[in-house]
Amino acid sequence: MRIRIVAHLLVLLFFTSLFMPFSLVASGNSHDWRSEVIYFTLLDRFSNGDPANDKAHGDARCNDANNPHAFQGGDLAGISKNLDYIQELGTSTVWITPLYKGVASMQGNNCGFPGYWADFKLPYEVEIDPRYGQNEDFDELIQKAHNKKMKVMLDMVVNHAGYDAELTRQKSQWFNDPFNCHLKGNADIFCPLAGLPDFDHRVAEVREYLVSVHEAWLKRFAFDAIRMDTVKHVDANYFKEWISKMRGLRDSLYLVGELLDENSLDAFEAYVKAGFDGLFHFPLRTGFIETFAKGGSVDNVARRMSDTIQKFGQAKAQLFVTLLDNHDVPRFLEFMPHSLHDPDSQRRYHLALTALFTLPGIPQIYYGNEIGMNGGVDPWNRRFFPEWAFSAEQRGIENRPGYIKNPQHTWALTQKLLNIRKATPALQTGDYVELWRQNGAQNANVWAFARTLKTPPLRNHGVGNGLTQEQENRLAIVVFNNGLRSLDMPLKIPVGHLLSGDAEMADLLGEVPSSQAFVKKGILNVFLPAQSAVILTPLREVRER
Repeated sequence: MRIRIVAHLLVLLFFTSLFMPFSLVASGNSHDWRSEVIYFTLLDRFSNGDPANDKAHGDARCNDANNPHAFQGGDLAGISKNLDYIQELGTSTVWITPLYKGVASMQGNNCGFPGYWADFKLPYEVEIDPRYGQNEDFDELIQKAHNKKMKVMLDMVVNHAGYDAELTRQKSQWFNDPFNCHLKGNADIFCPLAGLPDFDHRVAEVREYLVSVHEAWLKRFAFDAIRMDTVKHVDANYFKEWISKMRGLRDSLYLVGELLDENSLDAFEAYVKAGFDGLFHFPLRTGFIETFAKGGSVDNVARRMSDTIQKFGQAKAQLFVTLLDNHDVPRFLEFMPHSLHDPDSQRRYHLALTALFTLPGIPQIYYGNEIGMNGGVDPWNRRFFPEWAFSAEQRGIENRPGYIKNPQHTWALTQKLLNIRKATPALQTGDYVELWRQNGAQNANVWAFARTLKTPPLRNHGVGNGLTQEQENRLAIVVFNNGLRSLDMPLKIPVGHLLSGDAEMADLLGEVPSSQAFVKKGILNVFLPAQSAVILTPLREVRER
């Protein structure tokens, strides 16, 4: 089957007469966060670097590693110990769940191991939960990360306190009454989430207290970014004040909000206007599941991408955080129709990873994504990261229960994709241009898009006169065949490009494309096996052949 994909790249690339540098990198931030890739460590579940602190705080039942709902021993020392692993994979920012000292007691069957049950109180002093380490351990981790030119993102909470936090007894009037909260307005904002004590942000003292708490963290530690928990449960207008105060202390912060709506972008606008640099793109994650995990139409994910750009523009879309998994949802592999060791599951998962690392946005890896970790609802989506994952040899053992077949294969593909992204500025900061999508059952299940940098027009200097490295990386074309048949596809692109796919990536994805492909009469033929993808980038300018 032959599909003609018509692009408007000629206009975009050759008739752009003025280079426009990107200015909206992050509010007040000279660092371009679009070049980052985030590695999310659920702190208690990543690595136990210091067993001596495992029982340093709280109910003994909450420090039982045999209970999957209790603390397992992961700590700051474990992350420091494994920063080389995180960097070797290709990620550049490590996201750490909240470090507040947590409430000491078990609530129901759970213990708050992710860190979101803060024991807020008056007066407030910055104190890391002793099970995670001491303040100096966080200082050490930040310094080690910065020495490696990596960044640190810290999770924070202003929506709620922990169950039975001391502040709920000291200042009970600061919290919404769970019995009449719905009378105040939107229940998502005024009523407790999972019964957690819900701050009433209309109270001036509450606003002042939460600002003072987090100003204290910023004054004490030199982290680079904040992930704000449960933003849709707090009135967006409150964040205007909170964000202004935080930026007043450190204007270089990247601020991203968690707005867990898996289907709609409608609520995003208010929080973007409140000052968040980005939000987690859960609707796009839904598209990944429908398209790749379930083998549906590429339209599911392509439509969500185009809707995002139409609503927020290219600049803001590139600052949203894209993801396959996090700790609040079942892992991506849980939605596969086949066993983890079925080749079809592996192909689908690898296509999803390819989309994650080539689409606009700041990609986030949830610990275990790189080795194909599976898991349903809590606590199984929060299993402890296996010690064998730190060894390439051990990752090469093919059939491990709960992991996709041959974890090392997936790890190597993840690293390769991140290296391609790092080497190709268009994949970090380029505009998104849709070239083709299925758009109806009668068309092949194919999706192609370009990422393009805005550069001055280039002249054709003939064979042998290569582009500069900056010019070579101004374009990337990504093509997915999500169907069950191989396709020979002619792409219409600008005259004068020699495009190449990465041979190692092709091998990892199970395809064998030509290492180089010349444009002939404005057409580039791309052959794609079933359930495969290719990333094409220019090597140098050549005459049409």
